[in-house]
Amino acid sequence: MDFISFFKKVNASSVFDNIPDGLMVTDLNCKILLANNYAKELMAIENGQNLAEVLDVNLSIIEGLIENKIQSVFKINKGDVDVYVELSATKIESEDKFVITARNVTQSHVFMKKMMVETESSKKVNRDKNSFITKMGNDLKSPLHSIDGFSKALLEGLGGELNDKQKKYLSIINKNSQELLYIMDKIVEHSKLEAGLYNWDFTHVDSVNLLQQILRPYEEVLQQKNIDLSVNSEGIEKRICYVDENALKTIFNLLVDLAVKSGTSGRIDIQIAHPSLDEVALREIECPENVTEKSFVMFTITDADMDLSESDLENIFDPYYQAENNKRKVTKSLSLAVVKTLIKCLHGKIWAENIDSQGLKYSFIIPNERFSY
Repeated sequence: MDFISFFKKVNASSVFDNIPDGLMVTDLNCKILLANNYAKELMAIENGQNLAEVLDVNLSIIEGLIENKIQSVFKINKGDVDVYVELSATKIESEDKFVITARNVTQSHVFMKKMMVETESSKKVNRDKNSFITKMGNDLKSPLHSIDGFSKALLEGLGGELNDKQKKYLSIINKNSQELLYIMDKIVEHSKLEAGLYNWDFTHVDSVNLLQQILRPYEEVLQQKNIDLSVNSEGIEKRICYVDENALKTIFNLLVDLAVKSGTSGRIDIQIAHPSLDEVALREIECPENVTEKSFVMFTITDADMDLSESDLENIFDPYYQAENNKRKVTKSLSLAVVKTLIKCLHGKIWAENIDSQGLKYSFIIPNERFSY
């Protein structure tokens, strides 16, 4: 007994026509041998009609749906209305027939299309905004540079002798102008990255030597704050990274600067090592086949003076979030957002976690080698 004979023997109105989707049986040339009422109404078809007259389908498309076990969406023009149907298919090998189901996805398709248009529009607005901020960066920072420079000059006596109150006020002006410059720099850097205006230049860099160069200017302030900084690179065998040197410099600078600024007294520990491949997989870092542990390098910076709540940790890399702990308000989100974006562009991953009685730990992994993605 073939498939169609079976349905003719049973009560078709209670079986075939009560299926919630459109259901059709066709021959290998896509001629409709049998269709339920829902399919006829949805697609405006009749038995004996060829499915290709309604949809842009043929034998190879139907076989593709079957072979790849997928569904595909097709458009039907019904007068002034476009209807979108999702087709899936299976083959009755013994009878050389296709069983095709059709589902009306017009509402969800239109909604998704609208969402895609709105998303693209939002992305364009965001790109234009970031491009504007980036291109206007120097104009935005010039007044702050002037305030910073002239207030320093006055404090150094270039405008004449100052009394204590004048020195106090100028010191406040100078400090605030420097803080505003720092924030403005981070806004411009973040906007530049988001706008895709960063000029990447990958080369081979000794990551340990580069870190040591970044740390030297901090030696005096570390002594003043009584902060003990240690660097442990014994776990690294392959020091040379194929990386954008300026990007890695920026990452080191921002993370070290944040640790030094937040520290009052205590320790900052930096470790450099090769992560295990399990750790690489855990962080969902994309990597080609045949990589080894030496194909990656992991940097860990532990700040003994920092400790954040779980909610703060979840948002710490959000560029518009201000983390607060129980001691003071720390504005670091913009810097960490820049760090996260740079590391992502280097095909790496960064994360932060509290370490019991040891403070806050930043860790990031980047490839050591040149991969083809």
